[in-house]
Amino acid sequence: QKTASINSQFRIGSTSKAVTATALARAVAAGAIDLDAPISRYKTDLPNPLWQDLTLRQLMSHTAGFPGYDGNTDWIGAVRTWVKWAEFHDVHDALDLFDESKLLYPAGSNFHYSSFDVNLASAVLQSAVKTPFLQYLDAQVSQPLGLSSLAAAEQPYPHQVSFYTTHDGYAKKHRDVNLSQKWAGGGLAASSVDLALLGSAWFNPDFIPSAVQQQFWTPQKLSNGEVNEQSYALGWRNFSQNYLFCDKDNPLSRTVSFVHHGGVSDGAQSWLVIYPELQLVVALNTNTVKKNYCDFAKQAALITRPFIQQIAPNWLF
Repeated sequence: QKTASINSQFRIGSTSKAVTATALARAVAAGAIDLDAPISRYKTDLPNPLWQDLTLRQLMSHTAGFPGYDGNTDWIGAVRTWVKWAEFHDVHDALDLFDESKLLYPAGSNFHYSSFDVNLASAVLQSAVKTPFLQYLDAQVSQPLGLSSLAAAEQPYPHQVSFYTTHDGYAKKHRDVNLSQKWAGGGLAASSVDLALLGSAWFNPDFIPSAVQQQFWTPQKLSNGEVNEQSYALGWRNFSQNYLFCDKDNPLSRTVSFVHHGGVSDGAQSWLVIYPELQLVVALNTNTVKKNYCDFAKQAALITRPFIQQIAPNWLF
């Protein structure tokens, strides 16, 4: 029986979206890609003509109109996304799972959270930088930051944990799945330490310039001028409230902004949160799934409060 350690690698689910945003931010900083250009400028082989004028800003803020898994009207693709048996070797190939699905609304007019947006964004990024997505992620994020555990979840890694389903106090191994259909949106794996290092790299202007950081951390407005319902930025959510996430019973003395993303995967949950005012980053992972996400994420609040006590005691009552 293995014991979890700081080297343990977990499936990070939709926290992958924040990782993808990190790679995309590097491309934006390098001038390789424009968030507001039609994606057809970079990817000429889009499988659906209705995607031509979408932008990366819309894709990364879930305002492009894509459905989630439940609303996918590409019926064959919908079944394949649920089964999770197929192995994909390129992010372009995985577009086949939703390329015949209907869009829900005109781009920019509404918000609907979907991994399909980010999966398409990774294919656009790949075409723009002329490098396979996973290779670009490795070269621009993992290697510069020394993140040895950050990789596609299905790739063998000596410290990857086992994944479990739990019910009535009993645990059993989760069925085998292949998450290569959605690396960018939910198919990556990492250790908590490496996620924390990735989060802290957003404070380094040599890694991501401040102007680019602010673009990616600013909640996006819909075409009617209102901020979207989840205060979603680009690959990150950005909340302002007077309590730590899932810890409403312990209010803070002031409103605090925090940039974050969580994930639920097959037999795993993940949470990455950045407190810009404190330059504090917390990452949390587990190898099972709680029904109530707050039962998991609230642990981050318990971890964070002692640090706040040390560096910003006036935030606490």
